[in-house]
Amino acid sequence: MKVFLLFIFSISCFSQIKQPDTDFYIHENSVYWQHTYDAPNQSIEDLSIQFLKLIDGNIKFNNLKKTTTEITFEVVDDVPNYKKYGGSLMTVNYIASLYMNYNVNAEFKEGKYRVTIKNIVLDNKQAGFLKTDGKIEDFCTRNKSTEFKTGSNITQGLIYDHKHFTEKFDIKTLSNQNSNW
Repeated sequence: MKVFLLFIFSISCFSQIKQPDTDFYIHENSVYWQHTYDAPNQSIEDLSIQFLKLIDGNIKFNNLKKTTTEITFEVVDDVPNYKKYGGSLMTVNYIASLYMNYNVNAEFKEGKYRVTIKNIVLDNKQAGFLKTDGKIEDFCTRNKSTEFKTGSNITQGLIYDHKHFTEKFDIKTLSNQNSNW
Protein backbone atom coordinates (compact mmCIF):
# COMPACT_ATOMS: atom_id res chain seq x y z
CA MET A 1 0.00 0.00 0.00
CA LYS A 2 2.84 2.40 0.85
CA VAL A 3 4.48 1.70 -2.50
CA PHE A 4 1.21 2.46 -4.31
CA LEU A 5 0.77 5.78 -2.47
CA LEU A 6 4.38 6.71 -3.16
CA PHE A 7 3.83 5.94 -6.85
CA ILE A 8 0.68 8.10 -7.03
CA PHE A 9 2.46 10.94 -5.19
CA SER A 10 5.45 10.84 -7.55
CA ILE A 11 3.21 10.91 -10.63
CA SER A 12 1.28 13.92 -9.36
CA CYS A 13 4.42 15.84 -8.43
CA PHE A 14 6.20 15.45 -11.75
CA SER A 15 3.41 15.28 -14.28
CA GLN A 16 2.36 17.95 -16.71
CA ILE A 17 -1.28 18.90 -17.13
CA LYS A 18 -2.16 19.67 -20.76
CA GLN A 19 -5.08 21.82 -21.92
CA PRO A 20 -7.08 19.88 -24.57
CA ASP A 21 -6.96 21.15 -28.17
CA THR A 22 -3.95 23.38 -27.42
CA ASP A 23 -0.24 23.19 -26.66
CA PHE A 24 -0.69 24.86 -23.26
CA TYR A 25 0.37 22.87 -20.23
CA ILE A 26 1.01 23.37 -16.54
CA HIS A 27 4.37 22.42 -15.10
CA GLU A 28 5.45 23.29 -11.56
CA ASN A 29 2.48 25.66 -11.13
CA SER A 30 3.28 27.70 -14.25
CA VAL A 31 1.53 27.77 -17.62
CA TYR A 32 3.64 27.15 -20.71
CA TRP A 33 2.90 26.88 -24.41
CA GLN A 34 5.15 24.61 -26.45
CA HIS A 35 4.87 23.61 -30.09
CA THR A 36 7.19 21.64 -32.35
CA TYR A 37 7.25 22.59 -36.03
CA ASP A 38 8.43 20.23 -38.74
CA ALA A 39 10.69 21.73 -41.38
CA PRO A 40 11.92 18.87 -43.57
CA ASN A 41 15.31 19.24 -45.26
CA GLN A 42 16.11 22.42 -43.31
CA SER A 43 19.45 22.72 -41.52
CA ILE A 44 19.78 24.20 -38.05
CA GLU A 45 21.44 27.28 -39.54
CA ASP A 46 18.69 27.76 -42.16
CA LEU A 47 15.95 27.40 -39.56
CA SER A 48 17.66 29.89 -37.26
CA ILE A 49 18.04 32.45 -40.08
CA GLN A 50 14.42 32.03 -41.18
CA PHE A 51 13.18 32.35 -37.61
CA LEU A 52 15.11 35.59 -37.13
CA LYS A 53 13.59 36.94 -40.34
CA LEU A 54 10.14 35.95 -39.11
CA ILE A 55 10.40 37.84 -35.83
CA ASP A 56 12.27 40.85 -37.22
CA GLY A 57 9.69 43.51 -37.96
CA ASN A 58 6.72 41.24 -37.16
CA ILE A 59 7.15 41.04 -33.39
CA LYS A 60 7.96 43.70 -30.80
CA PHE A 61 10.72 42.14 -28.69
CA ASN A 62 13.61 42.86 -26.33
CA ASN A 63 16.74 41.07 -25.09
CA LEU A 64 17.43 38.81 -28.06
CA LYS A 65 20.06 36.16 -27.35
CA LYS A 66 21.26 33.68 -29.95
CA THR A 67 23.41 30.57 -29.90
CA THR A 68 23.94 28.06 -32.70
CA THR A 69 20.88 26.01 -31.68
CA GLU A 70 18.73 28.43 -29.67
CA ILE A 71 17.17 31.90 -29.78
CA THR A 72 15.57 33.54 -26.74
CA PHE A 73 13.83 36.88 -26.38
CA GLU A 74 11.03 38.72 -24.59
CA VAL A 75 7.88 39.67 -26.50
CA VAL A 76 6.05 42.83 -25.43
CA ASP A 77 2.58 44.14 -26.27
CA ASP A 78 1.44 41.16 -28.33
CA VAL A 79 -2.33 41.00 -28.94
CA PRO A 80 -4.07 37.98 -30.48
CA ASN A 81 -6.49 38.69 -33.30
CA TYR A 82 -9.35 36.62 -31.87
CA LYS A 83 -11.68 37.81 -34.65
CA LYS A 84 -9.46 36.02 -37.17
CA TYR A 85 -10.25 32.74 -35.38
CA GLY A 86 -14.00 33.31 -35.10
CA GLY A 87 -14.25 35.21 -31.82
CA SER A 88 -16.29 38.32 -31.19
CA LEU A 89 -15.96 41.13 -28.68
CA MET A 90 -19.04 40.01 -26.78
CA THR A 91 -18.05 36.35 -26.47
CA VAL A 92 -14.26 36.25 -26.26
CA ASN A 93 -12.54 35.72 -22.94
CA TYR A 94 -10.02 38.33 -21.79
CA ILE A 95 -7.27 35.71 -22.06
CA ALA A 96 -7.47 36.12 -25.84
CA SER A 97 -8.16 39.84 -25.97
CA LEU A 98 -5.56 41.45 -23.69
CA TYR A 99 -2.01 42.52 -24.48
CA MET A 100 0.54 39.86 -23.57
CA ASN A 101 4.16 39.96 -22.56
CA TYR A 102 6.08 36.67 -22.50
CA ASN A 103 9.44 34.95 -22.92
CA VAL A 104 10.19 32.86 -26.00
CA ASN A 105 12.74 30.08 -26.34
CA ALA A 106 13.20 28.64 -29.85
CA GLU A 107 15.34 25.49 -30.12
CA PHE A 108 16.56 24.19 -33.47
CA LYS A 109 17.42 20.69 -34.69
CA GLU A 110 17.86 19.34 -38.21
CA GLY A 111 14.43 19.40 -39.86
CA LYS A 112 12.46 20.84 -36.94
CA TYR A 113 12.29 23.50 -34.28
CA ARG A 114 10.45 23.89 -31.00
CA VAL A 115 9.05 27.12 -29.55
CA THR A 116 8.38 27.37 -25.82
CA ILE A 117 6.56 30.35 -24.34
CA LYS A 118 6.64 31.01 -20.61
CA ASN A 119 6.08 33.79 -18.09
CA ILE A 120 2.94 34.93 -19.90
CA VAL A 121 1.60 38.14 -18.39
CA LEU A 122 -1.70 39.67 -19.48
CA ASP A 123 -1.81 43.47 -19.56
CA ASN A 124 -5.05 45.39 -19.99
CA LYS A 125 -3.79 48.73 -21.31
CA GLN A 126 -7.31 50.05 -22.00
CA ALA A 127 -8.60 48.99 -18.58
CA GLY A 128 -10.10 52.24 -17.39
CA PHE A 129 -11.78 51.42 -14.09
CA LEU A 130 -11.56 47.63 -14.56
CA LYS A 131 -7.90 46.66 -14.25
CA THR A 132 -7.30 43.01 -15.15
CA ASP A 133 -3.56 42.42 -15.24
CA GLY A 134 -1.52 39.48 -14.10
CA LYS A 135 0.06 36.17 -14.90
CA ILE A 136 -1.99 33.92 -17.13
CA GLU A 137 -2.08 31.37 -14.30
CA ASP A 138 -4.27 33.78 -12.33
CA PHE A 139 -6.92 33.69 -15.06
CA CYS A 140 -6.98 30.13 -16.39
CA THR A 141 -5.94 27.81 -13.55
CA ARG A 142 -7.31 26.73 -10.19
CA ASN A 143 -6.13 24.84 -7.13
CA LYS A 144 -2.92 26.85 -6.84
CA SER A 145 -2.12 26.53 -10.55
CA THR A 146 -2.29 22.75 -10.59
CA GLU A 147 -5.12 22.38 -13.14
CA PHE A 148 -6.82 24.37 -15.87
CA LYS A 149 -10.24 25.86 -15.35
CA THR A 150 -12.84 24.15 -17.52
CA GLY A 151 -15.26 26.97 -18.34
CA SER A 152 -16.03 27.28 -22.03
CA ASN A 153 -14.86 30.92 -22.19
CA ILE A 154 -11.51 30.05 -20.62
CA THR A 155 -11.07 27.02 -22.87
CA GLN A 156 -11.98 29.00 -25.99
CA GLY A 157 -9.65 31.86 -25.00
CA LEU A 158 -6.74 29.42 -24.70
CA ILE A 159 -7.64 27.90 -28.08
CA TYR A 160 -7.52 31.39 -29.69
CA ASP A 161 -4.15 32.07 -28.02
CA HIS A 162 -2.89 28.67 -29.19
CA LYS A 163 -3.85 29.45 -32.80
CA HIS A 164 -2.24 32.88 -32.47
CA PHE A 165 1.06 31.48 -31.18
CA THR A 166 1.07 28.61 -33.68
CA GLU A 167 0.78 31.02 -36.62
CA LYS A 168 3.02 33.71 -35.15
CA PHE A 169 6.07 31.44 -34.87
CA ASP A 170 5.58 29.31 -37.98
CA ILE A 171 8.32 30.05 -40.50
CA LYS A 172 5.96 28.86 -43.26
CA THR A 173 4.07 32.10 -42.56
CA LEU A 174 7.18 34.00 -43.65
CA SER A 175 7.32 32.22 -47.00
CA ASN A 176 3.59 32.87 -47.51
CA GLN A 177 4.16 36.58 -46.83
CA ASN A 178 7.03 36.68 -49.30
CA SER A 179 5.04 34.91 -52.03
CA ASN A 180 2.10 37.34 -51.75
CA TRP A 181 3.99 40.47 -52.70
